[in-house]
Amino acid sequence: LLAFRAPDAFLTPQFWAEDGSLLWLDAYRAGVHAIFKPYAGYLNLAPRLIAQIASWFNPAAAPSIYLYAAVLLTAWSAATVAAVVPNPWMGLCFAVALLLPPIPDGEILANTTNIQWILAPTFVILLLTPPPRNRFARISNALFAIVAGLSGPFSIFAMPIAIWRLRYYRDIFLT
Repeated sequence: LLAFRAPDAFLTPQFWAEDGSLLWLDAYRAGVHAIFKPYAGYLNLAPRLIAQIASWFNPAAAPSIYLYAAVLLTAWSAATVAAVVPNPWMGLCFAVALLLPPIPDGEILANTTNIQWILAPTFVILLLTPPPRNRFARISNALFAIVAGLSGPFSIFAMPIAIWRLRYYRDIFLT
């Protein structure tokens, strides 16, 4: 579905918006110190981690690394939302819905700069669903919450939901 919605990203991987001129360049110049450097007033953990990894390789490979990292984060987001929703069919519908918004040029799909728009809805659904019983799922959910929560301004808006979750379930994923 991702390749169907954003075929150009797969046919000709390239930097999008801040991918090269900001994220990759910061990672290349500042190294790991760039990971927690705010941009536009908030942290961009997922894109900056991808930029850091890409900076270790030949610069010509960076756009492909960015593409496949965005694909992996999209798949992780879809798998997370599919797993946390109690009804399996509804979980599958939510997972597919992440890639179905009417985006005329597919701008937010398959690129690192805009991965926050895929991570944010899953982050909110994750906060609203009961904690899983499986330890691996709890760890995966906690890691996802950290990456998604620190990859855009959405954690500020999700804070009331997180506080409710802490009071209602008495957990923030790991307990």
